Amino acid sequence: MKELVENICNFFIEKSSFFIRLIKVCYLALILFVGIVLSSPFHGKVGNFFGELSVLFYVATLLPGMAMRLGVHHTFFTLIRVYRRHIGIAMYLFALSHVVLNKFPDLIPDFSKTPTFELMGIVAIIIFLFLFITSNNFSQKLLGIGWVYLHRLTYVGMFFILLHLSILKSSTWGVLMWVVVLFQLTSFYIYARRQSSKTSTNPPLQSPQ
Repeated sequence: MKELVENICNFFIEKSSFFIRLIKVCYLALILFVGIVLSSPFHGKVGNFFGELSVLFYVATLLPGMAMRLGVHHTFFTLIRVYRRHIGIAMYLFALSHVVLNKFPDLIPDFSKTPTFELMGIVAIIIFLFLFITSNNFSQKLLGIGWVYLHRLTYVGMFFILLHLSILKSSTWGVLMWVVVLFQLTSFYIYARRQSSKTSTNPPLQSPQ
């Protein structure tokens, strides 16, 4: 079973250029689908489903980083790392579709009447907008090291997603995000301890007086 999983992962890694092109076609298909569903009576249910997909895709983008910090190595995490940018783009498109399908035609919120859980969601959408529009090679080259720091906003967005789901009292998805946040914090703690241990066991050489 383990060998089968690794073979499947390696296949998608080797054929990544083809599947990435296919994923880009799926972006367009999603936009067209949202346009079609928008006028249907079940647009709200589809919107909620896309919101749930958005959470799952977001969690997927966090897995390689957590695995690296925890010292867990597997071809599955390599696979996600190869597709992570496109998983993140899909995550944002699902989140945006969630908003459009649930709020259309009142897409401009009245903040005086907007529930707190929606405000948390709006903040998350705004944060991830910056990551969405810079998820490309051009932005990465243009911003340089700033691109890395900008995309660390994902951890800020993570807490607003957590607040959105917790205040909404979405038990299953709220619990999932709490588990993810705890794993994320644990992974940072373990990584920091490991790095600290390496520094203490291998102190830097002092220059001669």
